[in-house]
Amino acid sequence: FENKSLDNLTEYEKIVYRISKDINYDLLYGEINKLNLNSIIKRLNLKPSETQIKKSVDIFKNTKYEKLDSLKKIDEFLKNVSDEMSFLFEYSKNCVSKIALAIENEAVVVDLSEVREDAVIEKIKPYFENEKIRLMGADIKESLVKLNGKMEFKNIYYDVEIAQYLINSAKSEYSIESLVKEYFDIDLDIDEKKGQVSLFEDNSDWELLAKRVLSIRPLYEKTYEI
Repeated sequence: FENKSLDNLTEYEKIVYRISKDINYDLLYGEINKLNLNSIIKRLNLKPSETQIKKSVDIFKNTKYEKLDSLKKIDEFLKNVSDEMSFLFEYSKNCVSKIALAIENEAVVVDLSEVREDAVIEKIKPYFENEKIRLMGADIKESLVKLNGKMEFKNIYYDVEIAQYLINSAKSEYSIESLVKEYFDIDLDIDEKKGQVSLFEDNSDWELLAKRVLSIRPLYEKTYEI
């Protein structure tokens, strides 16, 4: 209606104009954005206000991650566990295919096609079954199902998906990727060096898994800010 005077509007346009004047578009954007309804935001051409524009937070600053290919290296990493550990499992054909572990700002990924699963489970089992070690993960129930009794989780402290569901049960997605984008404005599947979406070539899938497990602690901290 910007280029029309009220006198030149049709009756219908006048009604739309009066209604649109009373809409709090900042509030509308905020509520629709909480529900991750991006298609509606685009259709209505809604824009965030300056206060709603998220500033990217580099949650991976001073972090490091690597892929381990031996039991000795796994042992060396586990020696650093004190009272907390984040973890994620990746699956293939209903079996665990990769295990990611994080302690503070360091993460490791073990590909079970390169290191025997039973040997890896034997190494990590005492830490998962230690009641003094807080375990933080995502979709932990699924992990227990896929492990099929091979080990227990004695001290489940935080589950990303359960916590976010309790905060907002109306969301359509609770994946780590979507939450990191929402809270920190970071695209986990973007290659930071190339600025392109990773297609999981050249082993970049394990790097994504490492970033996902490193995201759990910042998401936990963000949960308790809300």
